[in-house]
Amino acid sequence: MGETGTVQPAQTPPHAPGDTVGTSAAPAAQEDPTFTAERRENLRIQSEIEFRFLYEDVGEALGLDKTEAENLVSLLIEHRLEYAESAPGYSVAESTARAEFQAQQRREIEAQIGVERARKLAEYQRSLQVRYEVENVRELLAAQSLPLTEPQRRDLIRRGISQGAYAAPTVFTGAESEIAVTQEQTARNEIAQQRLLNAAREVLSAEQFARMEERARNDQAGSDSYLQQLEQPQRTR
Repeated sequence: MGETGTVQPAQTPPHAPGDTVGTSAAPAAQEDPTFTAERRENLRIQSEIEFRFLYEDVGEALGLDKTEAENLVSLLIEHRLEYAESAPGYSVAESTARAEFQAQQRREIEAQIGVERARKLAEYQRSLQVRYEVENVRELLAAQSLPLTEPQRRDLIRRGISQGAYAAPTVFTGAESEIAVTQEQTARNEIAQQRLLNAAREVLSAEQFARMEERARNDQAGSDSYLQQLEQPQRTR
């Protein structure tokens, strides 16, 4: 789900949507010429759908009324589109520009909701991977006629957050290769995935858990295969 500007393993949410603290957002100056108006509109529509569950209770968490929460989510969607329009790289110059871009997005959020609420938003955004993964689980189980109940869904999110089932964002310095970044993020995602599985044992039925565990194995196999593809050119040199 989602269009990203970085290479991320299968179980990583798209650009930690709207996350301006610790994301890999890159400067708009590095525009992607293939990012057409049609792609932008498609991503906007997709983002509006995804953000309904990713930010479903952000208003409550930050003390915002309905209009304030909707305006914040709209801003976060714009930030995501700005990210997708860019072409981030791994050079020192691009990493510096990325940091400046992130700072600008933080200032925009602070101007809209205030410094303290912006701090709370950054904390809330740490849970986006959990929310994203639980939505994937919900869709998986619904497709297999083993639907999550709403109490199960909310309990899994709560337990996943409490167990820290999310990967810390990768910090770019400009010294990283694509392989190194992907290896690091994959390792972090493996830990996060295992923590979510641990949380799920207390929430799902045995059959539901078996399907979730199978999907996790498939995700890991996909990540391993992608890493092997990245590493192959290095081995043939």
